[in-house]
Amino acid sequence: SKTMNPSSRVALKPCPVCGGKADWMERDGATGTQYFVECQPNESLYGCVRQSVTYATKREAIADWNVRA
Repeated sequence: SKTMNPSSRVALKPCPVCGGKADWMERDGATGTQYFVECQPNESLYGCVRQSVTYATKREAIADWNVRA
């Protein structure tokens, strides 16, 4: 299952594809918790639901997303 932390205080850049809001997510994987960043849909723009690859730490996932953006 995947969960999102909507109260994340880490600044994420907008989606590099559609400009939508992004948030970090986590899910249980075979090797433990995996972290990734995903574009979130909103009312005015459906969002492309672009997703980063998974990482072992939240910091790595966010850093990768922000470099791409």
